[in-house]
Amino acid sequence: MTYDDLSRALADPMTLTAYHLDDLLELSRQYPYCEALHRLLLIDLYRSEDVRFPAELKRRLMYLHDPFSLLLALDATSGGPQSHSYDLIDRFVRSYRPEESTVSEETPAATPSAKSPTKTGRTKRETEAQIVQDFLDEGPEAEKIRIRPDSKEDDVALPPEDEDNGPLPGEELFTEKLAMMYASQERYAEAMTILKTLNLKYPEKSGYFAERIGQLEQRRKGLVAD
Repeated sequence: MTYDDLSRALADPMTLTAYHLDDLLELSRQYPYCEALHRLLLIDLYRSEDVRFPAELKRRLMYLHDPFSLLLALDATSGGPQSHSYDLIDRFVRSYRPEESTVSEETPAATPSAKSPTKTGRTKRETEAQIVQDFLDEGPEAEKIRIRPDSKEDDVALPPEDEDNGPLPGEELFTEKLAMMYASQERYAEAMTILKTLNLKYPEKSGYFAERIGQLEQRRKGLVAD
């Protein structure tokens, strides 16, 4: 995939073809926290009617800030659902969109700690800009965007592949584990929203979830060292 290919795809996903799938898979492994790459890959898999779409959807949907926008994008690129795979997103989004919309506007955005300036603290725009910068740094020899030599698949924080390509287990994705994943990325607002939703869903565990929410609030304020 050339720089121009990637730029066109970011501007208009309709330019993607099955030819770009392998490059998008490699780029998403190299930049696992770049939401735009996950979106482009899922759109391309869907438009190509690739059999890997359901499995990749399970692994990557949690990385999207607004899954409902992906649903609209897929609908726009194909003119409507092509298979049962479309229903996987539909069921997940319609089940959890009300809870996701309850994020408090008063909650300040998490600020990356000075001790851990890792790529997990980068914004989506910064990550996308880094992709372009990496390409420019290679100069005229950078005909193609490719995986870095020191890149290891084991370093990528994608969930493991699941042999079961059945319906998306939305209730399993929207769990404390997902909340802790957000917390590890210092996205405390999202983590606390998930825990508050679970607290409402499982009132018998309200004490436990209240404690976890309190711990995250302390970490967000820098009262507890990571």
